[in-house]
Amino acid sequence: MSKKNISSLEQLYKTIDTSSQVGDKLIPMLADFVIDFSITFPLDLSRANKLNRYLDQNSLVIKNCDFKQSILFNNDAKNYYFNNCTFDLINADDKTFSGKMRFHSCTFNKKLRLNNTVFKDLVDFWASTFIGKVIFYKVDFEKTTVFSISTFKDNVLFTYAKISEQAIFRGTTIEKGIDFSLAIIEGNLAIFDFTISDFPTKNGKLYKKQYESLVSEDGEIPQKNKRETFRIIKKQLADQKNTFDATKFSFLESKTFRKEVWNRIFPPIISKETKTKWKGQRDINNLNWLQQFKRWLDAWINYVILFLNRWSNRHGTSYAFGIVFTLIIGALFYYLSVTNTTKYDIDYVFDWSIVKENVAGYVQFLIPTHRFTYLDNFMEGYKLNPGFYIWDILGRIFIGYGIYQTIQAFRKYK
Repeated sequence: MSKKNISSLEQLYKTIDTSSQVGDKLIPMLADFVIDFSITFPLDLSRANKLNRYLDQNSLVIKNCDFKQSILFNNDAKNYYFNNCTFDLINADDKTFSGKMRFHSCTFNKKLRLNNTVFKDLVDFWASTFIGKVIFYKVDFEKTTVFSISTFKDNVLFTYAKISEQAIFRGTTIEKGIDFSLAIIEGNLAIFDFTISDFPTKNGKLYKKQYESLVSEDGEIPQKNKRETFRIIKKQLADQKNTFDATKFSFLESKTFRKEVWNRIFPPIISKETKTKWKGQRDINNLNWLQQFKRWLDAWINYVILFLNRWSNRHGTSYAFGIVFTLIIGALFYYLSVTNTTKYDIDYVFDWSIVKENVAGYVQFLIPTHRFTYLDNFMEGYKLNPGFYIWDILGRIFIGYGIYQTIQAFRKYK
């Protein structure tokens, strides 16, 4: 069905003549319009002469309408049912909605930023699509909030937003990034069949005002916010006894922290443009060279631990990684130990015959409690250098670590 173009509020009032049944009530309805002017809600429906006066004036259905220009909402107690509508610009800053707000199968074409908006009742974005960035800045969701089977094409941030009861993310698709790190979650996040992957962030040290601008105006997500978001989702899933999905977000949290630690060791270069824009906002660093060295060394130690966790069992999620890690690390240290004997020297020529004659010794080496004399027969007539014992001890440590990590990965669904 074709849509009728409406270019003024007067024309809209003259055209409204339909109603829709919601439950046991008949309520006014706007349907199949292209609204090509800036419109303000609530509408004064008493000016719609063709409208039945006995309809419920406390609700409004808006179906299959395209809003080509801005929408301004004032404080409102009406119930709104937007269905299959498209929006460009929405302004609901500092407004309070006492009624239910439903946006079903709607499309938000541009950036959506709600500032200090209060939803006292249900707000429902079921099956809606958000093309641009979405920032819920200091928004109060006092009742149930629904984002089921919605799609966010760009970042969505809940910056200082309050979730008082429940926010439902069933079948929600996040194509870029999401930020819960600054949200005030008094209720819970009902997350199920939630699609998200690792996503790009703003890395490195940020000036305080730059950070605030990113999360409240620009819709960009700093790296530390991503890590905290994954931690929050992991905890919410664990509280719901959803161990399987919680494991996925535990991995993403650890992966993000590893990148964060790497950026502490090698901070990203700050562009001249950024330095100029945020001149004077940098925190004064009073650390002396020794304190700075300790922080750098601590970052290196943390990175090594995280690196080993990544490749030994994929941060507790893969026993296959644990098995492969143990076999490879065992082969490395066995090679280093036997080349510290008078029988072998380090050589870069691969010889299958040497590999075959060392298989039995390698298998025994994989037992962390093996004796130093496990190669006595094999090394008869040859001398063990001091390096043999050093590499043997280090090999026991890493093999034991690999076995432990393998067991931990088997317990991921405990």
